[in-house]
Amino acid sequence: MDAIGGELLEDRWKRQTFYFHENSRLRGFRSGRIHLLPAYDEYFIGYKSRHVSLHPDFRHYAHDNSGTFWNVVLADGEVVGNWALNRDRVLVKPFRPDCVWDEEALKAEIDRFDFYLAP
Repeated sequence: MDAIGGELLEDRWKRQTFYFHENSRLRGFRSGRIHLLPAYDEYFIGYKSRHVSLHPDFRHYAHDNSGTFWNVVLADGEVVGNWALNRDRVLVKPFRPDCVWDEEALKAEIDRFDFYLAP
């Protein structure tokens, strides 16, 4: 960090400080967005601690103690559910009781996976 300290920006989110390179995009990627992440996506497994994107109470929905991860749904940057392909459709199941997402945003994200689905 000392070597590139002048190129780093500081951002606070959920009472924590994060450092990003000045060329990183910081705004606009979380709000209102739904993402279907595959089991070993770097967004989720690239960090030692996942508490910022996944509440510890729901850890067992996203991975087990042996290093097995499952497909997860992100809403506004937080893991809130699971998803799976089932022949001709994507099945989405929220696990957070307070989870609310925009159905149009979810449909748009599912449509990104359309080429995986059977005709």
